[in-house]
Formats: sequence, C-alpha cells, structure tokens
Amino acid sequence: MSLASDYKRQFHWRDWLTMFDAMPSIQGQTVLDLGCGVGDLAAELVARGALVIGIDMNEELLCEARSRQLSSAEFRTCDLRSLPDLGIAADGLWCSFTAAYFPDLPTALTAWTRRWSFAGAAMARCSWPCAARAWAKPAAWPRGA
Repeated sequence: MSLASDYKRQFHWRDWLTMFDAMPSIQGQTVLDLGCGVGDLAAELVARGALVIGIDMNEELLCEARSRQLSSAEFRTCDLRSLPDLGIAADGLWCSFTAAYFPDLPTALTAWTRRWSFAGAAMARCSWPCAARAWAKPAAWPRGA
C-alpha cells in the first residue's frame, strides 16, 4: 500500500466534521493547510468556502492532493522548518498531525506568524491519537517587532 493510500484510508478514522463544525466561518478566507497530505482536510476547508494553500514536503502526497483538482486550492512543496516566504497573506492556519512533529509548537507557530502575514487565524492541533484539540486566536500568538 502506498503512503497516499494509507493517508486516504485514515481520514475516516477521525471525527473531523465535529472539529470543522466548531470552527468560526472561513467563507472567503485564505487558509494555509500546513502538512496537507493528500488534501482531505483541504477539501473540507474548500467545502466551507475557504481558499486553501496546502503545504507539504512529500511529493507523492501532493500529487494525490493536486489530482483532486479543487478549484479553490493550490498545493505547494515546502519544508516548514525552513520558514519559506509564500508571498501571500493568510487569514487562517490549519495544522493537524504536522503539529506533532514540532516538539515546541508555540515557538513554531510564533515563527510562522511572524514570517507570514495573518489578518486573523485559527489553528487546530490534533496530536496522535487525536486527543488534544485547541483553538487559538491571533492574540495568543505574540508577534515580533
């Protein structure tokens, strides 16, 4: 089984709809999907009216995400450790299992929000086995000068 097939199979193991239903409206907002994988969650964000920029460093997963041909989503290759300049301003941030790979997530979030322009943001963190869930607003993420 390929990694992409495994990721697609796992989507249904989690109660994503409950998380999405708890989110504020994202209609017309640009959301960065960090660690987008095969694009399952990007598709859910698009279905709720968001413009999504999915970011992942695995080309196999990105190929699968791009094959969905979501009209309001684009998928980019990127290593989040390098803090790339994406050339966009985003309204929100979605980060699920990728968050588990950053032992000091608050520091990573602060660095990302300093590097990227955010008008406002919401973040979902879902660590294995999907036990920790938290929402944060921009005020909770200190910005540098």
